[in-house]
Amino acid sequence: MYGEAEWRRARRLYGSGNSKSAVARRLGMSRTTVARLLSLPAPPRRTQDSDTGVQRKGSGSGRNAGRRVTVLPPITKPASAERAERVVGALAALLAQMDGGTARKHG
Repeated sequence: MYGEAEWRRARRLYGSGNSKSAVARRLGMSRTTVARLLSLPAPPRRTQDSDTGVQRKGSGSGRNAGRRVTVLPPITKPASAERAERVVGALAALLAQMDGGTARKHG
């Protein structure tokens, strides 16, 4: 979904004499999206409900205007080394239980 920055860029490029196709290529979006952005009298806005974490498109046109969009929390990078140690430890404990405390040799 595109916001105010894309709306402003599309309007600036189109206003400087570029075709909708040229604007679409330059911004990496479809001609239809450019046409929709240019048809909006004001930039698209979103408001977020702080209780539910759901955003609603504030303005726009078309069949998706006003639809609800779930906002996911930011992804944080796990401490992969610590997690790997926990997994290896858990697997070692599981193998020890399965082997009755003795390691099997394959071969």
